[in-house]
Amino acid sequence: MTQNSIASFGVRRATAADSAVLMDFVPLVLAETSVLPLSDLKIQALVERCAGQIDGAIAGIIDGADGMIDASIGLAFTDCDTSDEMYIKAMWCGLHPSVRKLPAKADDRRAHYGRSLFEFAKWAHAALEEKAGHGILMRFDVETQEALFPKIGLYQRNLTQIGATFALGASGVFKPQPVPAELVAA
Repeated sequence: MTQNSIASFGVRRATAADSAVLMDFVPLVLAETSVLPLSDLKIQALVERCAGQIDGAIAGIIDGADGMIDASIGLAFTDCDTSDEMYIKAMWCGLHPSVRKLPAKADDRRAHYGRSLFEFAKWAHAALEEKAGHGILMRFDVETQEALFPKIGLYQRNLTQIGATFALGASGVFKPQPVPAELVAA
């Protein structure tokens, strides 16, 4: 796996020099997906860990205009309360609000940002498994304040669905999101 294989799907590997611009971007994504109040200090530590590729963490960036980020993903090892096996978690994965709506033309590269982020994740996953010499679980959670089902559709087209998340006491402005009739069991 080379840097060139990353460039083939339009996502570049972040470096420590990207930490400041990621600190502008990541809270925008997490504000719409987090169920607990955000901590600037923890976000900064997470960004530095992923951008600096510390402890197997990595971040991918799709560059936008004027040095801004159009889309990004951060992946990091985490542990589990019920297993000794570490796994990789997508700590953030999203598009900047200004590019989130699909453009009118399907051939616009922005129409495929989500797919590109998943391709980066698959590349990173394969590289980490190769380095470890064994299989490693990579997990993505879909928590959102709006547009749940379009996001679930994107994830289902790219990943294996293994469950769902429900909560009591979640912070934020989570709106009721009706389940499409074809998904409701009779």
